[in-house]
Amino acid sequence: MSGVLTAILAAALAQAPADPMRTASEHLDAGRYAEAVAVLKGYVEKNPDDVAGLFNLALAQAMAGDGEAAVTGFRKVLERQPELFEAHLNLGQVLVGLGRFADAETPLRLAAEKKPDDVRVLYLQARALIGSNRLKEAAPLLARVVELDPASLDRKLELAETLERAGMKREARSAWEQAVEAPAARERLALLLLDEGDLEGAIGHLEILMRDQPTPAVAYALATAYLRDQRPEKSVPLAKGMVDHAPGSLEARMFYGRLLRDQKQYGPAAEQFQAAVRLKPELLETWNELTAVLVLLKQYEAALEGLERVKVLGGETAAYHYLRATMLDGRKEVKPALESYQRFLSMSEGKHPEEEFKARQRVRLLERMVRR
Repeated sequence: MSGVLTAILAAALAQAPADPMRTASEHLDAGRYAEAVAVLKGYVEKNPDDVAGLFNLALAQAMAGDGEAAVTGFRKVLERQPELFEAHLNLGQVLVGLGRFADAETPLRLAAEKKPDDVRVLYLQARALIGSNRLKEAAPLLARVVELDPASLDRKLELAETLERAGMKREARSAWEQAVEAPAARERLALLLLDEGDLEGAIGHLEILMRDQPTPAVAYALATAYLRDQRPEKSVPLAKGMVDHAPGSLEARMFYGRLLRDQKQYGPAAEQFQAAVRLKPELLETWNELTAVLVLLKQYEAALEGLERVKVLGGETAAYHYLRATMLDGRKEVKPALESYQRFLSMSEGKHPEEEFKARQRVRLLERMVRR
């Protein structure tokens, strides 16, 4: 339970016999909730209409984790004193904690009528609405909480997350900006800027994160941003760092390998894809990447072995036949190369126009060679 449930009604205490209440209070302060419940139950049995006793018993039950008993207890308090703000507030909190969000709305509304700008009430109302998936209704309440308690970074983060979940992207971006002192908020803001195409903004935030609190996720995001900004040379060392940090990460190996391949560093790229194959030999994607770069290296024997593995894994696509044709062509195996080019053209159906153009040129030449 939060701090809402830690205050015992001082005025009520003053009206009650001192010893049992004081003993219960000492148990609560020491975290001995079961002992406090036992003392207060004994007191309430003798004083069933004492509001302070009922309130403190419900409080102790809530703190002991017996939410249902606490709900019953706070309702008994409200039967006797319907205007008691703390009883409405604590009842609402316990119901929210139990996931009974609809039930929590009435006591929290009544509490809000008494103290409309009480941060505790506003926050619990928002939590109840979020629990009922009424995010757009919860967002203004959380915004008011942040306004009243601007020092609470947790509430700022919760507001930004709620706005984003509600699909309110512009408002969410603004909220993440307000919480940017938190690394998680800065990272999320950077990803939103990246999605929006604001590469300069995204890179600025990600560079700060890489300087202050680098993580593989931040490195990946920054490397991606550099790539989109046509600066692949800055992506490569970040990707290498990802692999060095987590050599057993398939995702890091594949990302680094593709970067190296695109920079025409085919040998180092092949090393990364070979490592990826070792990590997950049953994954078709790893074999496709390895085979393609082996073709670029003109290591046709190894590439053909890779292609056979691709075929076994169900990857006999148009791309498979194009790679096979290219290798056989490079090995001067005219008829098999021609057959593979023709197979590729029959399967491609306009999906690979550049490769189809090259394949048609090779088919014409190979057909003439076969007829000689």
